[in-house]
Amino acid sequence: MKLKIAVNKSCKNKTNPQKVAKGWLNITEDVHWLEGWVKAGYGWCATWFADKHRLTENSCGSNVIVIDIDGDTTLARFWQTDTARSWCAATYTSSSHTEQEHRFRAIFYLERELVSVSEHRGAYWLIVNRLLADLGFERLKDNCGQKPERLWFGNTKAEFTYNDEAEPVPQFLLEDIGYEENFDFASSDAEEIDIKRCQWLLRNFLRPSEDGEYEDYYLPVMAACAGVGPYSLMTGLSGYSKVIMVRKMKTFNPLSGVVSVTIPGTLHCTHLLRSKTLTGHLSCRQI
Repeated sequence: MKLKIAVNKSCKNKTNPQKVAKGWLNITEDVHWLEGWVKAGYGWCATWFADKHRLTENSCGSNVIVIDIDGDTTLARFWQTDTARSWCAATYTSSSHTEQEHRFRAIFYLERELVSVSEHRGAYWLIVNRLLADLGFERLKDNCGQKPERLWFGNTKAEFTYNDEAEPVPQFLLEDIGYEENFDFASSDAEEIDIKRCQWLLRNFLRPSEDGEYEDYYLPVMAACAGVGPYSLMTGLSGYSKVIMVRKMKTFNPLSGVVSVTIPGTLHCTHLLRSKTLTGHLSCRQI
């Protein structure tokens, strides 16, 4: 099956990602051709782009979904799932893959061509939700694959695994698949101090995805930082000389889940969103 993908030679093995906003070439090739491209170190995206420019709004057609497994499970366990055996055409390891923590991309064909970003997201979550049920997980660490414009870096050391029995995700499952995320923040949202708080947490505590983006983390963390109020999160951080406790409740409605990180000897930062009322709180304390 031919994949509708866009390719660019301007970055190799995660170098110069800032140089690949433009110059994308829309092509149709099979997954075996893609193996050669990836192993040459070149980047690709699972969509076509208008005007050769990698922007969300320029995404204009896709028939493939990529799921990024970022240490959530092993390759062996992934390939044991019904979802992988039925629909996954291939996997390949990313540059950060190790025997201790498996990191790889899973490629899924689609029987129906997607024509919008919302359809791409819907198809992504259709596959991911079934995979999560197979694995018994609540969520994946990284859901960057829901974005059609996501840049998948090349890897000259990539190891490909193929599934010759894979079928495309059936067309009837992809009808009316459009998915939109609705965020309902309070009108008194982020101010400059909230942005500074969020930037500090993201730089120092929350691990970004491989392309330097924070994906699922940014919105919840920003909302929590906005909920802190007038207290300064920065006070005492430079030398960790004070115990820091910052907590204030604020109602908003973006996501449910937990973002938590512990850095031994420094700070423990947790962001919680609880169901129904979806009230967020951010607490930081020295440990």
